[in-house]
Amino acid sequence: MLRQVNEGSTDVTWAVTSEEREREHLAVYFPLARGLLGYQVFLVHPDNQQSFGTRAPGELKQSLSVQGIGWPDTDVMRFNGYRVEKVPLTMMFKLIESKMADYFPRSVMEVEYELASRPSVQLVIEPHLAFYYPSPTYFFVSKRNRRLAERLKEGLDLALADGSLIALYNQQAFAQSANNMLRERQIIRLQSPVLHRSQGKR
Repeated sequence: MLRQVNEGSTDVTWAVTSEEREREHLAVYFPLARGLLGYQVFLVHPDNQQSFGTRAPGELKQSLSVQGIGWPDTDVMRFNGYRVEKVPLTMMFKLIESKMADYFPRSVMEVEYELASRPSVQLVIEPHLAFYYPSPTYFFVSKRNRRLAERLKEGLDLALADGSLIALYNQQAFAQSANNMLRERQIIRLQSPVLHRSQGKR
């Protein structure tokens, strides 16, 4: 979708930010997911559901995870010393099912939907651990469309100020489910090398 924004066939899309994405597109600096995309639980083979959470930190770093081609998550995990295999999305679930890889980190906003939409996939959510790293999600528009970026930011700021945005967010099933999923988990905090340098100033 980011390519379509640059080509002009799409006006706006949303994505997790990175320095490269902000260099090539115009970001609307308003976090859309309230930080939830940065919390990631692990899809694992059912045989590993209980034992996975007992692994020492060094053992987890030796376990093989999968991430998508071009995803900023790959750089984050490698920066923090974790093993990652980059593969197409269609291969990720198969690698975990076949035990050729150990786990697939997925955002708490996405993981239940992804399992429900793939009923034939025999994977489960590991119950003990989660990663967290800053993963702001923004609207992106073409650099030629600065006025659209300004209008989006103005509208989001107004919705935040009058309370309607938070009310809408709290009504979403994914937000309630994500918050429940994080209760009593050990959160492993990672550093992110992929955010634009300006992010620390915003």
